[in-house]
Amino acid sequence: MPTPADAVAQSVHVEDSGAMRLSANRMLALVVGVVVILGIVVASLASSWTVSKRDPASPEGVVQAYLSAIVAHDAVAARAQLETTTPCTTENFQQVYFDNASRVDLVDVSTTGDRSTVHVRIEHGNGDPFGGTWTEEQFFELIRTAGSWRITGMPYPVYNCGVVGK
Repeated sequence: MPTPADAVAQSVHVEDSGAMRLSANRMLALVVGVVVILGIVVASLASSWTVSKRDPASPEGVVQAYLSAIVAHDAVAARAQLETTTPCTTENFQQVYFDNASRVDLVDVSTTGDRSTVHVRIEHGNGDPFGGTWTEEQFFELIRTAGSWRITGMPYPVYNCGVVGK
């Protein structure tokens, strides 16, 4: 007659027929397949998200072109969005730093005659790997001259245009 220890030993002994190994391989393949499909879906959605382009002849379109030039470090294109009497030069824009990961949202546009104010909110990353951010508000003053809108003064992010002894 078998002892209780023999009965326990027989109940825990399982013959490895390969069925469990096959089942685990199928499960792994299924998980990998789902991850790949999700990756494809996310990639296709991300590529379809585009920046809404503003009318380049509008005040908000001029500000968008200006900030796009700042992000691209294109001093000539940034300077081209400013009125001709501004003390800012292309050299002033070459010293500007703007984080490419920042996000700019149009808050408001107020236009009266040949003057316009474009209010934007800029969200910057703070370097936190978990996505911390800080936000600032900026107002761009524009004037319409010769039928086109131009930014006046020393706009964000250049504040030292024309200053001697930088």
